[in-house]
Amino acid sequence: MRIIINGAGGRMGQAVLRKIQERPGLEAAALVSMEFETDAAAGRYQSIGECDVPADVVIDFSHHTAAPVLASWCASRNIPAVIATTGLTEEERGAVEDAAKKIPVFYSANMSLGIALLKKLAK
Repeated sequence: MRIIINGAGGRMGQAVLRKIQERPGLEAAALVSMEFETDAAAGRYQSIGECDVPADVVIDFSHHTAAPVLASWCASRNIPAVIATTGLTEEERGAVEDAAKKIPVFYSANMSLGIALLKKLAK
């Protein structure tokens, strides 16, 4: 499975990359971060719009302002997205919901196991 990590320069993006590297059958198809200089030969891109590699899914741990562009980019390429970015505005959430009409989208503002358990217990 080829995975693009959006927000690859951050703490969570790096954690996702390590897990991908540890798991046979998974491959980091591209790493995207505002902190990178684009180097397509190395699979590093400063923005998702510059990325043109084939992938099976995008995992996003970037900034909430990137969500509309990312959602549109994934929808236009028919690539499912896992969006784990916090703080989406109503407008940004709307862009993600629009993309979800075309592609599979898993969105969670908090991927913490503890928070998921707390929500389940609260129900």
